[in-house]
Order: sequence, then C-alpha cells, then structure tokens
Amino acid sequence: MLDAACARTRALHGPGRLRLDLAQCSGLLQTLALHEPLEDRNAFFAWLFGEVFLKVNGIHMDSQPEEALALVMSTGHKNASVQEIAAQFRLRIITI
Repeated sequence: MLDAACARTRALHGPGRLRLDLAQCSGLLQTLALHEPLEDRNAFFAWLFGEVFLKVNGIHMDSQPEEALALVMSTGHKNASVQEIAAQFRLRIITI
C-alpha cells in the first residue's frame, strides 16, 4: 500500500525522487485514508505516515490528536481535496 501511495504521488507530481511538498504529503495521506490498508487503526496510520514524511523533510507540526483525527476523517469520509488537506497542514506548521 505504501508503494501504491508513493506511486500515485509520483504520477500526480512527476517522476523522480519525492521532493518536499505539502501537496505530495497530502496526496499520500489521502490515498492511505481512502484505501484503508490495515485491518484497524487506518486513521492513525495515515496521520502518522504524513507526519513522519514531513518530519523527515524538516517540517514539524503542532497538532492535537483530535485535530489530526478530524483531518484524516474528513479526507476519508468527506473526500477532502489534496489542496484542502495541504491547507490544514500549513496551519499546523511550526518549523521548516
């Protein structure tokens, strides 16, 4: 599933190494939230994957667990767009 999420992001944003981009991270989170790769705890997994992706690229966020869950749930159940997810990430950035 992680390979598929990364492949979707590459297809949307071009070939080559994944570069830091909030839209790319949002696309990864969206793919994982929509396709639920695990038997349980998919929302947690999708958020954790997105947060780790950003941290690896030097971006740290400040968010409460309730906010993170609401963002992932809006992605999976209300079909939030990649741009809407990226906007929510931008609101929570504390360092770049």
